[in-house]
Amino acid sequence: VDCRFAQARRTGRDRWEYALEVEVEDPDSPVVVDPVVLWSSYLEGSVTADVFGDLARSDTGELFMVGTWTGNSSFEGPEQQGYPGGPSVLVARFHEDGGLGVWTLLGGGSDDEGRAIALGNQKVYVVGSSTSRNFGQGVIFNHGASRTPLDEETRDGLIAQLQPSTLKLDWVYIVGTETANETLDDVVVGPDGRLYLAGNSRALDVSQAPPVEAPDGSWNGVALRVSLLGVDAGIARVDWFTVFGGPQDDFTRAVAVDADGGVFIAGEAASSTSLASPQRKHAGPDGVPDVFVARLTQDAGTGLVSTFLGGQGRDEGRALVFDPSTHSLLVGGTTRSRELENPTAEAQTSSDAFLVSLNAADLSRRGTSFLRGSGDDEGLAVTLTPRGPYLGGRTRSSDFPVTAALDGTSVGAGSQVGFVAQVTLGSNAPPWSSLVGGSPSEVRALQRDSQGHLFLGGHAQAETPPGTRMFVMGVDPTPAAPVDAGVEPDAGVEPDAGQPEPVEPDGGTQGGEDGGSTLDGGTQGRQPVLGWSLSCATSDGPGALALGALLGLALLGSRREKRGAVP
Repeated sequence: VDCRFAQARRTGRDRWEYALEVEVEDPDSPVVVDPVVLWSSYLEGSVTADVFGDLARSDTGELFMVGTWTGNSSFEGPEQQGYPGGPSVLVARFHEDGGLGVWTLLGGGSDDEGRAIALGNQKVYVVGSSTSRNFGQGVIFNHGASRTPLDEETRDGLIAQLQPSTLKLDWVYIVGTETANETLDDVVVGPDGRLYLAGNSRALDVSQAPPVEAPDGSWNGVALRVSLLGVDAGIARVDWFTVFGGPQDDFTRAVAVDADGGVFIAGEAASSTSLASPQRKHAGPDGVPDVFVARLTQDAGTGLVSTFLGGQGRDEGRALVFDPSTHSLLVGGTTRSRELENPTAEAQTSSDAFLVSLNAADLSRRGTSFLRGSGDDEGLAVTLTPRGPYLGGRTRSSDFPVTAALDGTSVGAGSQVGFVAQVTLGSNAPPWSSLVGGSPSEVRALQRDSQGHLFLGGHAQAETPPGTRMFVMGVDPTPAAPVDAGVEPDAGVEPDAGQPEPVEPDGGTQGGEDGGSTLDGGTQGRQPVLGWSLSCATSDGPGALALGALLGLALLGSRREKRGAVP
């Protein structure tokens, strides 16, 4: 049934309280309000071209996020560590129920990007890239590559260690070369406490790595292990630095480790000579990438076993998760080859999102699923829950498969919308899937808890002021019960008078008497569930964030008059 917000009032810095008005056609029938959206928020600055990076979740349920902040850094609120002068690294910690705990900006005098985040050693580790030469007075800074006046525009990989409770910066370590650009795109903390990283380089002279055939400054994928040292000993040390490259552009996007310290990487390779792969050779011609997955030795970073996936189209590996219960790898990404398993499969004009399971020992395939519509569908993030794996990303398909969606609005022509979907390997029909955000938007990171709740991070376009905002939200993807699920009228459920309500990451507005905006923009392909959130315009960034939380609440209203208020 139709419903709308009413009687909204602030109850705290990051808490709101609302009533809901519902259109009840039959007052003797119960109204079930199913909190698919547990909580939701967005972060915005005065310059709105922010890019979401990654999410990590602690054992106590707190969420940590990283991204690239392009807003005005002169407002009050965050602790600014270093002297952010251009785009800066934003790090934030959220409470388990979604309330903003603390956040900070990291940066030097030039451009800095935050791309990935990991927890371990009772610390927070952030990686990305930087063109800054130092991070200001009082910041412990070590540049692993020497600097000369000739390389002032060179971009290098960035590693930062922070305290989890306060996000106070311990140190910054820069990994790179003197002659070309490097980025760090993913990081995990191994069981040995070391950092394992995936990234990319344009250099021909990477230290601690053999030279590669990469004319004209093409990109090469890299993997490295970093040991953490005392501050007086130089902060960190690169143990090994392995380059995967050839004459074309090759990228390493993701890294994972198992409990025994086995190291796995995934990405895409356009060079047929970039990896030795006895399982399967590069499918397409040079210049057309295939997904690649490799297992590396823990102590040296050399390849133990590797494989290519894909056909004659463009195929990209974007996300990687190790599943300890089955000792397998879950690889998510994008393919333009209709049959990912078939090297001779012809290229197609649109892309499909995919999730493939590989045996971790020999990288043999166990199962593959596709999310397909008539437009481009791209997989960007993977997580594993008690209910199975989930894939997140972006879609341009007006017929993208949505099932029991928190937002089933049709994708308009030329539009791009984020998605999240539960995947059953071997099947292309998701048990649960939904669109997320406005247009354009995308889901770039997924986390989960032991109850199967999902936590999504990404960015979405907003209308006022126009621009891109980073968002974080928690959802319960349990398929909703039908409206007539056996709830008796007057079931004895007391009205709940003070439950806070979520705030929308997307600034779009839907009609209603209160003019409130909602994440639920339509009903196409939906079961009778309601997921909602309310937009709150801010002027000064996350310091003025308005955020609501709704945890596990089911509101039952019965014998209400039409348009009666349900608290």
